[in-house]
Amino acid sequence: MSAETIETRRKRLRHRARYRGFKEADILIGGFADAALPDMDAAELDAFEAILACNDHDLYAWIAGDRAAPEEIDPAILKRMRAFDAAAKIREG
Repeated sequence: MSAETIETRRKRLRHRARYRGFKEADILIGGFADAALPDMDAAELDAFEAILACNDHDLYAWIAGDRAAPEEIDPAILKRMRAFDAAAKIREG
């Protein structure tokens, strides 16, 4: 079996980010993935994949700043997710 290419991995992660389980998370996390995944290196993809493995409601609360994320969550990726303007993406269509 061949190893997954980085582009295939990005596509898989984009899909996982877009279909989280509730619409707000789909928009926020999926929108971030659309914008950020093309520029992520392998280490950032690892960190993002670990974040996607978390519970939707926990992840949404961490991004919204309602709760602190656990130490094992990459703070740099989470900071980028917090800075992402999902509303601007919605306005753009």
